[in-house]
Amino acid sequence: MYTKSNGDMFVRYLSTLLLLVACSQTHAQALQKPAAPQQGQDIMGKAMVVSRIAGLCEGLKQVQVFQKSAQLEGGDEFAQRFLAAEAKRLNKTLAQLDTQCNQAESTYRQLARMAGVENN
Repeated sequence: MYTKSNGDMFVRYLSTLLLLVACSQTHAQALQKPAAPQQGQDIMGKAMVVSRIAGLCEGLKQVQVFQKSAQLEGGDEFAQRFLAAEAKRLNKTLAQLDTQCNQAESTYRQLARMAGVENN
């Protein structure tokens, strides 16, 4: 059932998610390698891309988590349409997006462990 607090939370989550999506508009450009980078720059660039993808995926996951807990009317359909639209925007199927998210999250956790900043 919709309540003011659920509605406010939904608007906050949706606003945050839309901000994440807006920030990810350059996702495809970020995947393009600059010409002849130095090795340190190449590694840093890849870490930044992985972090960006993992962050986008976490935002997408939070829409589903929020709907599961809030159970907003029409929210399940909205979440599915939103995920499908995001996959299409990235020129991927839902399965491809899921695979990319799983890989990015795993790589991100590995990088965080290596850097000593892992926070489960």
